[in-house]
Amino acid sequence: MLTSAMILNYPPPTLINYGKKLPEGAKEYDVMKDRITGIYEFLDKTRHVQDNDFVLIADGTDFFFQLPPDVLIQRFQKLLKENNAKLQQKYGLVMVEKAFEQTPPETVQKYTQRVLFSASKECCPGLSHDAGCVAAPESSLPPDIYGWKTDRYPDGTLTRPRWIKPGAVIGQVADLKAIYAEILRFVEHNHNAQGDYVALTQLFGRQEYVRELERRRTSNPFMEWMYTQIGISEASNLTGLNPRLETGRRYEYGIGVDYESQLFFNMWNSKNDVEWLQYNNVSKTSSVQMQHGVPRERRLLLPEDLNPEQVSNPFIQPKVGKDEPLTPPYNATLDALPNPQHRSWHNLPLLTNVHSATVPALVRLDGDPKLRDTWWSKMWYYPWARALLRKYVRSPSGFEAAQSALLGGQEWWDLRGGKGGIWTEKGEWIDYSEVCVGYERDLFNDGFGKWRREDGDSDEPVYNQFGQLIKGKED
Repeated sequence: MLTSAMILNYPPPTLINYGKKLPEGAKEYDVMKDRITGIYEFLDKTRHVQDNDFVLIADGTDFFFQLPPDVLIQRFQKLLKENNAKLQQKYGLVMVEKAFEQTPPETVQKYTQRVLFSASKECCPGLSHDAGCVAAPESSLPPDIYGWKTDRYPDGTLTRPRWIKPGAVIGQVADLKAIYAEILRFVEHNHNAQGDYVALTQLFGRQEYVRELERRRTSNPFMEWMYTQIGISEASNLTGLNPRLETGRRYEYGIGVDYESQLFFNMWNSKNDVEWLQYNNVSKTSSVQMQHGVPRERRLLLPEDLNPEQVSNPFIQPKVGKDEPLTPPYNATLDALPNPQHRSWHNLPLLTNVHSATVPALVRLDGDPKLRDTWWSKMWYYPWARALLRKYVRSPSGFEAAQSALLGGQEWWDLRGGKGGIWTEKGEWIDYSEVCVGYERDLFNDGFGKWRREDGDSDEPVYNQFGQLIKGKED
């Protein structure tokens, strides 16, 4: 995960509970509880994180990033805009009076989506009769996306992603903090190794249950009956549901699910849904949906947000000043990358969800562990991983931030800065070579040895402003 994030120029990640060891005899429940506690406390107490900051949480080590952060952010914002338009049409508006203010009531959207979790083809085990499984909204994918067996095949591989799954989520800190506070509260009172999964499923289920109750309360009974008769009713299934609701308790969290893998793809029950496509291969992109049995198949096209006008070529070297030293120094062998005029997103092999016709930004390999090395070797950056990582370390985020500001855009960078390493939740900086030592063969498989100690590279000492050695070795 770390290598792919750096190659794609994501801000340095913060590893929660890095290096922490639980007491001997700790159970699976203790590990889960410690993990959720760490995430919540980071959101709640870290001074570098403000309530209006956007945060991406990848809760696990089985993630590969595939697309740059600006693509992920733009898709997130676009999905929120589209989904909120649908929510307004379904639930309408409401008048809100501001307490202690002599102003007219404000008309606002009744329900909004502010947080997106990844989607799963199965609901949390053991909750088949819970609102989180029964009242969850239908998938936005067509009801026959896998053919006539869609949602009917017993092993779940042909089920549309519909249910919420913890692991990958993006949203503002204030919203995520409220969600993780509820998850932690549940975990502390329920000794269940899957407590975080259960809590999130129930949280989402009760949100959707209360929304549906409110929709039915304010809807026209005749129109409801008519929509049901002609098969266009938007009503959620509440049959047999009677969840315990408490007066005064919050049930609205702005939670949504990424049904079509625009942001997140889960391997579980879905490994056969994907292909690595080069979008300049017209014969393949024209036939791949037919090969997968997708009804009304069509030629797959490169997503618009990966066109040259929208995102930069990943092989273009960073701009540096005329007299600015390169660190690490340029090495013709180690830094060899394809010519950007000949290689682009258009002809790179991109993991594509053939059924939803999407290229996800983040891939979670939560299915077959034996496939992780195989899938890693198929990712577009694998043949040039070391050279791309060296390019990333040289990339000045300051230039990109200034350029973004000049264009009137927002800067999504971690203001703590840093290149070529990770932060801990305690504010400690750890170099990439310390985190990934011993994994060079698996990551690069190029025969050049350890990171930053490659054949032909020096290990010169580097000091900070206080004269302390921070990299390399002293003579």
